[in-house]
Amino acid sequence: MNKSRFRLTLLLILHLRNCDQINVSFRATNARDISPITTVSASANEEPLNSPESSGSSTCYDDSIHYQALTKMNEGLKTKLDRLTQSNQDNTAKLKLQSEQYDKLQQAYKDLETKYTQLLPIEEPHKQEKLSYDSCLLENKQLKEKLLNIENGSHHKDLDEQNKQKQKIDSLENELLALKSTQNHQQDVQIKMNDLQKELELRIKEFETISTLNAKLSNELKNSTNTNERLTAECDALRAALVAKADEFDSEKRENEQLKTKNSDLESIIKSLQDTNDVLKRLNTENEINKQELTKKQEDYEQFQKIHDTTKRENQATIHLLQEKIRDLERRTELQSLKHEEILLQLDSLKAAQQQQQHCILPSSNTSSPSINTHRNSLSTIVDSQTSEIDDSAPIHSRQQSTNLNEKLVRLAVARYSYEPLRFSPNDHPEIELPLKQGEYYVIYGNIDEDGFYGGRNLDGRYGLVPSNLIELVKNSNDLSESTKQSIQKLMVSKYPLDERTPPNREAMFNFDSDASIMNSSTSIPKTRTPSNSNISDITNSDLSYGKHIPHPINLHIDKFMNNSVLISWDHPSSSNVQIFGYQVILDQILYTTIHGNERTGVLIENINFNEKLHRISIRTITQLGLSRDQYCTLLFTNSKDLSYMPSDLRVDRINQTTAVVSWWPASNDIIHTLFVNDKEVQTFKAGIYRFKLTGLLPNASHKVSITAKPSIATSPQQHLTISMDFRTTSFGIYEYTLNCR
Repeated sequence: MNKSRFRLTLLLILHLRNCDQINVSFRATNARDISPITTVSASANEEPLNSPESSGSSTCYDDSIHYQALTKMNEGLKTKLDRLTQSNQDNTAKLKLQSEQYDKLQQAYKDLETKYTQLLPIEEPHKQEKLSYDSCLLENKQLKEKLLNIENGSHHKDLDEQNKQKQKIDSLENELLALKSTQNHQQDVQIKMNDLQKELELRIKEFETISTLNAKLSNELKNSTNTNERLTAECDALRAALVAKADEFDSEKRENEQLKTKNSDLESIIKSLQDTNDVLKRLNTENEINKQELTKKQEDYEQFQKIHDTTKRENQATIHLLQEKIRDLERRTELQSLKHEEILLQLDSLKAAQQQQQHCILPSSNTSSPSINTHRNSLSTIVDSQTSEIDDSAPIHSRQQSTNLNEKLVRLAVARYSYEPLRFSPNDHPEIELPLKQGEYYVIYGNIDEDGFYGGRNLDGRYGLVPSNLIELVKNSNDLSESTKQSIQKLMVSKYPLDERTPPNREAMFNFDSDASIMNSSTSIPKTRTPSNSNISDITNSDLSYGKHIPHPINLHIDKFMNNSVLISWDHPSSSNVQIFGYQVILDQILYTTIHGNERTGVLIENINFNEKLHRISIRTITQLGLSRDQYCTLLFTNSKDLSYMPSDLRVDRINQTTAVVSWWPASNDIIHTLFVNDKEVQTFKAGIYRFKLTGLLPNASHKVSITAKPSIATSPQQHLTISMDFRTTSFGIYEYTLNCR
């Protein structure tokens, strides 16, 4: 028992000593923690001392800027000011370094404060440990009292209490071990605090050195302010001199501006002179070009005059020949009339003899008729012999052609319906078609062309195009009357040779109405009119026809708009084997002018009223085969920007049970068009196509045709680009008709 008590007392004494050491260490750490705070406060108190110096540095910096502005104005004081600015820059650099060091010190102080705040939470567990130590002391006292009570108690109770005390002692030993570990941690913290304190002392020493440097710099700044005041006085004097020089500069500037205005006037005069010189050169070149063109035109005119003279001589020779032939014919007609009178006298004598025979002998009717027929046959043979003598005067060439007529190319037809081309024709030039009357006969030449037309003549000898769907070929010619047979025979004999009547195709046809009169007046070799035998400007539309296979101009465009005129130009056909004599310029369906083939492809159209409406220009090619169609080279124009690209003059013609032909006028030849039938897209046409044949339509049904333009230029959504119209296909047994939409 005594040994156990002794052990307990030793343990308690050791525990008390450890607690005293912990209290001493806590007090030391608290004292050390307070000391850096006081030093930092002292340093904070020293900070305001630097504030006037910093303000002085800022004012010095402003003065340096002002000084630099003055140095730009005064080049004479450059060297002195450079030295001062260099020294000032060095001072400012030093101040910047000091401020940076001061910032570093402040940062270190802040770091120390953060570390102190980190150590504060460590102090609280120490306080708690102290409280636990006090509680342990109280427990020790209580244990002492309990030990005394245990000595007085029974032995069993002592054993139980000893066991309990042993458990408590074990717990206390564990607590002591924990306290030792905390004590070791406190020692480590104390070591760190010592290191931080040493660093703080070093920083304080550095701050003291910086403060001494700051004082030196403040003295230097005072000296620099004195020099700056002296320099400001010098700058004032220089400013006064500068004002005087500025006045002189203003006066010189005014003189310079006056000289510049004079110079600009002279330059404008020189430019105008150069422009006039360029205009003179251009006019001279144009004059030379015009002279060359004039010489060419004079040469062409002389050539045309020579050709005209030769043709005139030939015509005069043919006229003389014709006059001689007419005289011969007059003589022969006189002879024929005399022979005719003799024949009539013979007929009268024969009739008288026949009457006498009838009075004398009563023959039968069958025996008398052969004599009359024989007389008639003899009369017809006499007339035929006389006419054959007249026909022998015709050229051998025409008679050979008439004998070589091919029955397959010359046919007889009758009109099923009446037809007026000027009202119902789908073509652009209906004057080249023959008007039809129901029941009349027509002579048809050649085969049908791709548009469904024959070349033919009426019984009066007029040549033209005949629509194949309005006529019917005559299979049996025996039912014809004698007058129609004679008129048809006249058309088929040598007066109208096939080679002269029938053109190769419809588009390459000349106006044969005028040629027919020439053939009737003379039976010699007919001469077709060509543009090369006359002046190009004298050619009219009646002299030429229109064809779609004739080369047409391309790239028609407007070069320049003027007040009441337009300058246009175009290009020659791209590839053509046909000789081009010239071009016709059509303005609003009226011939404006004619250009020769070797002239420049351009013309100035004058006196145009732009406020009235849209205007259309078309260019035709003049060739030996005829004229090109207007739609191949056409253009709509106006002076406003809202030009419509919508196609115009939509037509539906040759309407049949299942087919129809659609045609339109484009706004320009570089526009693509799309065809819609019953709001369904049928085909997109490239530029230059303005006609299409519809097939596979339902008979006796209404259809809607639409043409939409697709210009390459972007247009506004409000602009209309589509033209439409409705038509109805015919039922079986009804001929075609035409619809127009303008």
